[in-house]
Amino acid sequence: MPHVSLKTIAETRETVFRFVEAYIRERGESPGYDEIATGCGLCNKSVAFRHVSALIEQGRLIKVTGYQARALRLAGLDPAYTVAQLSKLSPGQIAQLRANLEKVP
Repeated sequence: MPHVSLKTIAETRETVFRFVEAYIRERGESPGYDEIATGCGLCNKSVAFRHVSALIEQGRLIKVTGYQARALRLAGLDPAYTVAQLSKLSPGQIAQLRANLEKVP
């Protein structure tokens, strides 16, 4: 039987983060959990959800409240990302973003 190398949880989580980051930068919106699972070679979207939840807990991703789908954002302020996103936001969403940013230490 051939030796199968399994990724560690940390390696898989990094793969998920890099996928989400690239997806957002390329398309201006976050991927769905199905897309994350497919793009990262995960067995299903619940596994993708668990990795994304851990990345949110680590502070690497942010889930914007009030959204059901495509609610993930990259933590930190990337000027190129911010400009691309602001052009698509409604005034109410911009107000929510400001409120969220004011909470960041």
